[in-house]
Amino acid sequence: MQEKKLRIPLIKTYLPHTNSTMKYAFLAKNSAINQSKFSLTISESDYGPNETVLNNLIGTLIKYNATGKLEPYLAESFSTSNSDLTWSFKIRDNLFAENGIKIDASLFKNSLEKQLKMYSASGEPLDFSLLDGWLEFKESNRNEIIGIQAKENYLIFKFTSRPSDLLEALRMPYFGLWLSTDDSHNSFKNFLSTGAYKVDKQKSNDAQIYLIKRKPWFSNDIEKTSEYVEFNYISEDQISNAEFTILEIVRPNPKVPPDNYISISGIPTAMMSMVLSPDKNGPFKDLQNRQAFVSRFKKHQQKLSNFLTSDFFFPSATSHVSSLPEVNFLPNMNNAKLEFAFPNQNLFSEVSTELENLISSTLSDTNAKVTYRYGSPMENSWRQRLLSNKEFDARFNGVDIGGHINNLAIKMIFCSKLGVSYPDPSGEICKLSKKQDTHGGKIEQDYINEFNQILLDDSVVVPLMHFGTTWYVSDQIVPSSFPSTVVSPLLEAIEFK
Repeated sequence: MQEKKLRIPLIKTYLPHTNSTMKYAFLAKNSAINQSKFSLTISESDYGPNETVLNNLIGTLIKYNATGKLEPYLAESFSTSNSDLTWSFKIRDNLFAENGIKIDASLFKNSLEKQLKMYSASGEPLDFSLLDGWLEFKESNRNEIIGIQAKENYLIFKFTSRPSDLLEALRMPYFGLWLSTDDSHNSFKNFLSTGAYKVDKQKSNDAQIYLIKRKPWFSNDIEKTSEYVEFNYISEDQISNAEFTILEIVRPNPKVPPDNYISISGIPTAMMSMVLSPDKNGPFKDLQNRQAFVSRFKKHQQKLSNFLTSDFFFPSATSHVSSLPEVNFLPNMNNAKLEFAFPNQNLFSEVSTELENLISSTLSDTNAKVTYRYGSPMENSWRQRLLSNKEFDARFNGVDIGGHINNLAIKMIFCSKLGVSYPDPSGEICKLSKKQDTHGGKIEQDYINEFNQILLDDSVVVPLMHFGTTWYVSDQIVPSSFPSTVVSPLLEAIEFK
């Protein structure tokens, strides 16, 4: 057995008592500030602000550490064997959840199997569908899966094919240790922490979340780290007057930070795209209409766009694709009534205005009428309605695609319901990802070319722009303790001067 010596160090921070509260804010558009909410539910755990909060509440086997590298967290170490088909994680001793229950391999196993059972009802949950006994687990009433075992204090995964990026999956809150007073996970009131912080249930609400450092916790020194963290939203107009230690901004070209703050730019892992629905009973159900729309849109985009940046899903991956056929709209596009949906009102106005102009130019010869809908992702099941692909003719979405082409990310985005639920109407993208799972190894150029060609031929997902997260960080913080390579910072690792 090959032992991989990856251990998270005891994190040393030096925080004066006067800085014992960290104020972490997310930027919201002025018109959307009253709609900006937090959620601690599993189904919402990949939504940017929620993931940042939950990364510090949910114990996962693996996390990005202070240097931006993936290392064991609830696990003390891990090893692989049998050509990477078997993975063994040694759970740390003396770990306890917020309610005092001991965290061990059996508890994690039971929690993860519950999650996987729920995820399996709507798709394949990433590399976990490669576990030994997955089909029997998915298609029967069995609540245990052969491929997950707890022995002594080791959590063991046994796969039938080599997983493509298991550690990246295991750092996601989706696959962490979820506990609740009633197993509903529907409110911060019954949420139980399994990470470094817990929720102050008396002070928290949907618009503000207050965290308290748990005592003790293996990676924290309570005297030298931020004991309290306040999460909230602030509007663009409030930046100059609001009190914040860190402000997270997910949009291109943010303004110069206020005095006494530095700007830390993340790598461009975020993408905004337009998704034409093949599932709604409307004009875009027809491939010919989608291809006609996409080919016309791209021509106008090249001539008129000031913001939109890329034809490819992964901008760093060069590719060779054949052009779309020159086709006309079908008669059902004439005088059609179309609904295009934005996830919320945080999309910067310059881009939304430009998109509306591009869409109008694209449909100019059809007399189609487009209505633009804006909603709140945290209210009235808006996110579920948006991601169903059945209510709206098209939607705009932001998604974290990672810094480079990655089969795990593609599976999550196109072949599972865990993320943004991008359609794969031909089924060819999911076939490609399963093929990659079968032979494993490095992503080759043939895979990249085939993926981009399928994306263009299906004409469902239209990449628009790529950008990264920017943080305005107080000059009290040591910049090197705030790595720009992660999506969700580990707050217990952030050092103060």
